[in-house]
Amino acid sequence: MCIRDRGRWERSKWEGVELADKTLAVIGLGRIGKLVAQRAMAFGMRIVAHDPFIAPERARAMNIELVTLDEVAAQADFLTLHVAKTPDTIGLIGRDFLAKAKPSLRVINVARGGIVDEEALAEAIRGGRRVVVEGGAIDVNGRGSVLATEECLLHRTVQTRNPGYGRRDMEEVFADWLGARNTIWLGRGIAGDDTHGHVDDFCRFVDPRTVVLAEEKNPRDGNHRVLERNRERLESARLENGARLRIVRIPMPAPLRFDGQRLPASYANFYIADAAVLVPTFNDPRDRTALGILGELFAGRRVVGIHAVDLVLGLGTLHCLTHEEPAPPPARRRPR
Repeated sequence: MCIRDRGRWERSKWEGVELADKTLAVIGLGRIGKLVAQRAMAFGMRIVAHDPFIAPERARAMNIELVTLDEVAAQADFLTLHVAKTPDTIGLIGRDFLAKAKPSLRVINVARGGIVDEEALAEAIRGGRRVVVEGGAIDVNGRGSVLATEECLLHRTVQTRNPGYGRRDMEEVFADWLGARNTIWLGRGIAGDDTHGHVDDFCRFVDPRTVVLAEEKNPRDGNHRVLERNRERLESARLENGARLRIVRIPMPAPLRFDGQRLPASYANFYIADAAVLVPTFNDPRDRTALGILGELFAGRRVVGIHAVDLVLGLGTLHCLTHEEPAPPPARRRPR
């Protein structure tokens, strides 16, 4: 099937995996299992199977190799399950099996619940790996809600931070590590952003229920459509308490380019300090408008504009520049 967007084929939006020369393991060579194996052969796949009730001669007649469960784990690129739920099959695909399997194994579970130990599978997917989430990839309201973009954290081919992690996995990370159980997913980030979708370049919380969202009024600018689609998502989103967001628009500066490259200039890349808010400015007439909007929103802090035309040459400004300050090691007592 050919999928087109407004008459254009954009291959980068669609991801697949080559089946030819891959190994499909079928657990349960009953009627359905055999049909799946036959169809997989048409794609050039090698078929192995585990079924103690099938004679080796019968399997060979179907061009299928019978193997042990351990051999399934070692060889399979794809695993499909077609067995009944019995005391012998409950938890058949569990921690021991998954520990021996390839990290890239794809499990197609079409059997009854209980055959796969789902908790063990979730652990195997995470695999004890560190999760990559840069500071600019999220923004929080301190009450349990997170802003993030699909482009940054869910894209499977461009700057993939956490291979194998999907939407639910990232939401579990936010809940477990940040105590934030409500994720508001936005779409894409602004043009020129080499991080591909950092939310701190266009949408930020300014209090527990209010966000500022960048606005590009020029419909011929690529950011216009992107930001309006994000506005639509925010309008339908809910906070952790079920309330709607209050959305305040802040202008985008005029496009800045260097050597033909669009730079990610944005007033949303501000930094919130204890007593002040530092806002990037770009020698643009809209600087004053942006500072005025943020000054009203941060009434308890001094809002200070910082000239950032030179900074944005590095494809980021004030919030991108900041990082947590490590705690100093405990002072050692000098020997007397």
